[in-house]
Amino acid sequence: MNIKGLVALDLFHFGWNIWNHFRVGKQDEISQFLKQVFANTFKDVEVGSIKSHLRDDEKKGTIPIVQSLSDHQITE
Repeated sequence: MNIKGLVALDLFHFGWNIWNHFRVGKQDEISQFLKQVFANTFKDVEVGSIKSHLRDDEKKGTIPIVQSLSDHQITE
């Protein structure tokens, strides 16, 4: 999937937010999901590296780390 306006940091945060909210599987699995869905962005990145960066720079990026998606309001 090609993306515009997002960088790897945003995708790491996206993956962590999904994993943290649903707690389905291990972080390795969400990392593999990110690598497959965003293949262009992560073509030269190992799954273990994606996993280790899921929470990097929590307050930076377009997609921030959210502790609870249930409490998060989307504003337009």
